Amino acid sequence: MELKFEEKYQGQLLSLESTIVAVYRKNQQLTDYSVMEVLDGLIRFYQAEALGRNAPARRLEPLDQQLFEQVGAICEMLLGKGELRDEKGKVVSLADLNPALKTELAGRLNSTTQEELLACLKRLRKSVTRWNKANGRRGYLDFVSKYFLR
Repeated sequence: MELKFEEKYQGQLLSLESTIVAVYRKNQQLTDYSVMEVLDGLIRFYQAEALGRNAPARRLEPLDQQLFEQVGAICEMLLGKGELRDEKGKVVSLADLNPALKTELAGRLNSTTQEELLACLKRLRKSVTRWNKANGRRGYLDFVSKYFLR
């Protein structure tokens, strides 16, 4: 029996969504529209990269740019290209992590292909659209925030 998409890519989706929620909790003015814009920008970026092209430049509001950079850093980490950083931006060595977290992260690093990452970003974009239509400006953000501890 084949796993459902959300089950197969649970770790990747949780990593991306937890980053979105963290930015939202620090900046309550963030809206679903901003999340959609950022996800669209990341999708375009990785599609262009896959084709060996430069992604079109986008002008983002400062909060949207912050979200783009933070979610983008998680994308890079999932692809095995980035560095793991703490909330203050300091590079964290995997050796400094507790053993359980180290094992969990090590399993995700370098294990996500660009195609899989794009599929995850598109799945999140679809979720944002669905919850936004159902519950308004922050429908997705309010919904997904319930599933992450403060």
